[in-house]
Amino acid sequence: MEDSHLARCLENAPGAPPLSLFGVFDGHGGAEVAKFCERYMVDEFLRLREQESDLGTALVKSFHRMDDMLRDSRYDSTRTNAQTLQKAFGRDNGMVVHGMAKHMKY
Repeated sequence: MEDSHLARCLENAPGAPPLSLFGVFDGHGGAEVAKFCERYMVDEFLRLREQESDLGTALVKSFHRMDDMLRDSRYDSTRTNAQTLQKAFGRDNGMVVHGMAKHMKY
């Protein structure tokens, strides 16, 4: 199965209503991408929530941040898999690997 999910009760500011984050990552970008989002989404949302006054804005920015992180070599488990596939198929320039983010180029 390519899908992944999260369900987390989060700490909120004192006196603020309880806060939970739920997500289903459908795996259309591949199982690796769905698992990546499951692993990193909550931490990025919590980080961005401290910078944004609006929770909706923090959530949207969290999704955009997932795209940025998938392109970042510091988060190389997904990137390494794509680079290995590129070498195996002998393509080095701008290949978009099925099972990775749709518009990722290496």
